[in-house]
Amino acid sequence: SFAKAVGLAGEDHNDLSGPVVYQVMEPDGKVVGLSMPVNPKEATPPGDAPPNFRGAATPQGVALDWDLPTPKPGLPIFSFRVKREGPKGFEVISKGPILPGDDEERKVRLPRFIDDKPPVDREVRYIAVGVDVFGRETAQAGPVSVFVPDFEASYPPKGLKAEVKPDKVSLTWEPSQNPRTAGYLLERSNFYEGPFVSLTEKPLAPKASSYIDSSVQPGQRYYYRVTSLDNHQKTGAPSTPVMALARASAPPPPPENLTATIGTQVVVLKWAPCATAIAGYRVERLNDDKWERLSDRITPEPAYSDMLVMGQGGTLTYRVIAIGNDGQPSEPSAKVVVALPPAHPPSAPKITSFDATSGKVSLDFEPGGPPEEASGFIVLRAQTVTATPEVITPKPISAQARNFVDEQVFSGATYVYRVVAVDGAQNHSEPSAPITVRVGERTLSPPPPPSAKYVASPFPQVIVSFTPAPGLDLTVVQRKAPGETQWMKVAGPLPPGTAEALDSRPPKGAASALYRVYCQPAAGTPGPPSQPVEVKIQK
Repeated sequence: SFAKAVGLAGEDHNDLSGPVVYQVMEPDGKVVGLSMPVNPKEATPPGDAPPNFRGAATPQGVALDWDLPTPKPGLPIFSFRVKREGPKGFEVISKGPILPGDDEERKVRLPRFIDDKPPVDREVRYIAVGVDVFGRETAQAGPVSVFVPDFEASYPPKGLKAEVKPDKVSLTWEPSQNPRTAGYLLERSNFYEGPFVSLTEKPLAPKASSYIDSSVQPGQRYYYRVTSLDNHQKTGAPSTPVMALARASAPPPPPENLTATIGTQVVVLKWAPCATAIAGYRVERLNDDKWERLSDRITPEPAYSDMLVMGQGGTLTYRVIAIGNDGQPSEPSAKVVVALPPAHPPSAPKITSFDATSGKVSLDFEPGGPPEEASGFIVLRAQTVTATPEVITPKPISAQARNFVDEQVFSGATYVYRVVAVDGAQNHSEPSAPITVRVGERTLSPPPPPSAKYVASPFPQVIVSFTPAPGLDLTVVQRKAPGETQWMKVAGPLPPGTAEALDSRPPKGAASALYRVYCQPAAGTPGPPSQPVEVKIQK
């Protein structure tokens, strides 16, 4: 009757005999099906059952599928029906005809039919039949038996929330109303992507709606998720993780024993390490009745150096705050007050004369004010007037000094010098007026004679030892064998500070050889040679 109502079936009441051909046409007259010649008064055998009938349970329902029967001459299959076993046997559950379609055109192989409201938590049986042009059913395919779990029973509970409390995290969710939900698995991880580990040895009860996680570390970030179990102890998909940053029950104690020491343009603060685990310390200084942080970052060590501006004076007040791993600040430490010495830098000294005619620079200077206001002097040197100068006196020279000699220079080079005075409080004066000096070439003296030693193993060689050249001068080693009229260079120029050279190819066949050394500036005329020394060579 349903097929008749939708125009998919009809009855022929004409009393016909003999072969008759029936055709099925679309409204526009196009023939879409044609029967073989049949005798209306004689029944033909039904068609074959749909082959490879199969089923599988999915969250969307029971997916049923089958292959298209092999076309045969006679009555074609125009549609299919699916039946499910119930109290009255197998009953049709497909509300309309299931058209065959074309497997070649199905890019994604979807099931031909889905039973979206099957009985759950039990075995369900299905059969499928084809329907020919006369509305007759073919032989049945199946039955196939499919166990249909209650997928909703393992859906994750809704509304998972994490509330941070002192030394614990409170977790809540909406318990499932499905009677087949058997419990919950609560999991935790330090990362959103996992791995997750269970928080309980056994699943929580199906009516449970909360859990307290007391095994947290303050300052640690945790991610939680919950999974439901059905009455067959199978888990479903987990919930979306929620995050909680654990917090301690109380802030850390305030730092103790804060001390301050005044150094050279610095105040060094130290205090006792905090007895509890913390992230670090925040150092603050009082400025116009307002506490200001000395650094954007917390310091992990119980010490801090506050660099001072040159000439800074007055009184400084400090305090330190401990920062817990969860970000909670402690109460401030006791304050420490530092009284800086008076900031009265000495007067700038004056360079009165210089001498650079002998390959080195000699500076004469004098204090710019009373001699007693300076406790020492610092000499600065640069390549040009505008270049940043470097300190060439590792320690301040004596307050009584009025001369400084710089031997670490190159002949022919130009340098700019300044002198700075320093007082007992490490206050620095302004630099003196700069002077520009060009180093002249100095007269070199003959160096002391070298010593030489012949060594036969591991290969024939002569080791020449000598006194290093003064200042930045270089050293050259020469050799002359018997019968030779010219001295031959065997090593050098060697860098400043070198005291030994190797002649790896002493003259062959000679019983001895002479060696000597001379010094030369990096740019300039070599000095006179030393007296030669003779070394015996083994044949």
